[in-house]
Parts: sequence; structure tokens; C-alpha cells
Amino acid sequence: IVIPGANENSCDSTATLNLTVKSISATITIQYLGCPDDATGGFTATGTGGVAPYQYSTDNGVTWNNTGIFSNLAAGNYLLRVQDASGCSKDSSISINVLKAEWTGISSSNWHDAANWSINAIPDANTHVIIPAGTPNPCLVSLQDAAAASIQVKTGSLFNIQNNRKLNIAGKCATLPN
Repeated sequence: IVIPGANENSCDSTATLNLTVKSISATITIQYLGCPDDATGGFTATGTGGVAPYQYSTDNGVTWNNTGIFSNLAAGNYLLRVQDASGCSKDSSISINVLKAEWTGISSSNWHDAANWSINAIPDANTHVIIPAGTPNPCLVSLQDAAAASIQVKTGSLFNIQNNRKLNIAGKCATLPN
């Protein structure tokens, strides 16, 4: 930085400025809906990278909360604004919906192989499962019991339960996800 006429002889002086730029971000944990028509979703946000404490808003900064916890949300897209103590902010888009896993069968026929699912995770009692037609391998529950919130076996798909195993359906939804 050059400061005109700043030294004792009214000559220009030069100064070095060290500038640190911090970038705010948020770690977000989503609570998926139990059923498509529920308002049981939510998320927890934790601000990082700025100056604590952080504030959180889902209405463009009209109202703020200090916890970062948002609950009883219906399906939809939400804009989260995180603001630090110095007024710097970061916006993030969050989608709340049911947790769905579609069978891809790209690795094997094993239900318990995460590589066979669109979410790269094995479905559990909170996951709505869709078994479509035309996958490379059929879907088999044969090595251990399985669980899902719901299951939709589409026309032309191959699904089987073997070796006295069980598929426990935990959901109670009146409407299934698409």
C-alpha cells in the first residue's frame, strides 16, 4: 500500500498489509421425512470458518436462531443462511424429502452390498426402497434379514427372499414416494 505524503519529508511511504480472508461454511445433518406427506423432516447446521458465535436463518435473515436446529419441516427446498459474529454470511440450499434407495444391481444380487444401491448404502428401516425392472442382477435377500420403510417392486423386476430370511417393513405411510 502506498500512502501519499506520509513520512516526515512529505514523501510517499510504502507499507505491507497482511490480509487473512476467512470463508464461512456449514456442516449440515439432514433428518429425512418418514413419509412423503409428513412434516417430520429437519436439519442441524453448524457454522465453521468464521468468527463464533453463529446465527442461522431460513427466511433470508428476517429471523435468526442460535442453535442451527430446524425441525418439523415438510418436504421441500430450504435456503439456509449462516452468519458469523462479524456479519459475514454463507447461503446453502437444503432439500428435505424421504430417503429413497433404488436398486441398481450393478455389483451383484446381494441386498446387503451397498454398491447395488443408488445411495451407495444398505437400506434400513428409514429407507424407502424401489426395485425397478431392467437391472443387471435381480435383488435377493438371502444372507441375512433386511429392513426398509417401504418397498415398491416394479412390474418386470426380479426380487426374491431366500433361506428363511425376512424383510421387515417399518414404515406406515399412506402415500409412497415416487
